[in-house]
Formats: sequence, C-alpha cells, structure tokens
Amino acid sequence: MCRFMSPYVNTTKIVYKNNEGNFTLWIPVEITYYWGTLKAVVKCDVESTKANQ
Repeated sequence: MCRFMSPYVNTTKIVYKNNEGNFTLWIPVEITYYWGTLKAVVKCDVESTKANQ
C-alpha cells in the first residue's frame, strides 16, 4: 500500500458492471518516467458475481 500520495499521481478508476459469467479484462497501462515510457497490458480474470451463478 502506498503511504505517500503525490499530487501528480493519476488516479484513474475502471468501473465495469458484470452481467455475464467469468471473463478476462485486458487493461492497457502506460507509465511515463523522466527517462522514458513503459507500456504494458494487464490481464485481469474476473469471476462471476453471486447473482450470476
């Protein structure tokens, strides 16, 4: 957990309403440092909610 929160931190949130069963969410991520930019894709496996079981 981050104890120091810089005012320059991007606090973007992802909200997805699941009306299906299990699925995979692919989230593109880009982090810029003074020396360059890192790009990646984060794979998140989302399980169905109790209402969808």
